[in-house]
Amino acid sequence: MPISKANHQKDLFFILIDLPLNFSMFIIIFMFNNEHERM
Repeated sequence: MPISKANHQKDLFFILIDLPLNFSMFIIIFMFNNEHERM
């Protein structure tokens, strides 16, 4: 049982890391598109 709990916490940890990465990538792409339209 403790092993499955540790795995669950690890999954949450990776989700918390993954969300900011996806969000920052979205912002970078969004800003890149804005710069591209301005040219």
